[in-house]
Amino acid sequence: MIKGSKHSPEALEKMAAARRGKRASEETRIKMSETRRGVPTGPRSEETKQRISETLSGRTRGPHSKEHSAAISRALRGKRSDGTPMQGHYLTSEGYRKLTSQQGHPMAYRDGTVLEHVKVLYDKIGPGEHRCHWGCGRMLSWRGEIELVVDHLDNDILNNDPDNLVPSCRGENWARGRRQP
Repeated sequence: MIKGSKHSPEALEKMAAARRGKRASEETRIKMSETRRGVPTGPRSEETKQRISETLSGRTRGPHSKEHSAAISRALRGKRSDGTPMQGHYLTSEGYRKLTSQQGHPMAYRDGTVLEHVKVLYDKIGPGEHRCHWGCGRMLSWRGEIELVVDHLDNDILNNDPDNLVPSCRGENWARGRRQP
């Protein structure tokens, strides 16, 4: 054994030869694989094959049943996938603040998050139809046929003061963004 290595000099030489383009024997490759994973490989018993087959049969989505996935989702609500709690909000890749643990809010996504500016304006003006602030005359609704978009009057997407937020149609919001320097 070489100091600091769990492989014998012969095994190290075989692995080096494999890396140089020389193919190791099937036996050597199995041993190297076992060593890397710490799990024996090779032919599976009929019992193991049957267990794997039963596990995979009838599976429609992911490694869990719908019920199990729902239970996992409930257990992780307000937490990251590794189980650590979210800290109340984070910034999206577009730079908007997204609030976490908002499961009861009407504008929350299924994971319990909601964009802060959407929540603030919804809480200010409520559900239903609202006229576009920019005078195009369109009637807008939350998640409706003509969807209401929240517009920031000062163009600062982190300034979510209720007086800075207005309902807008997508076209006016887009046009305003194009006119900004």
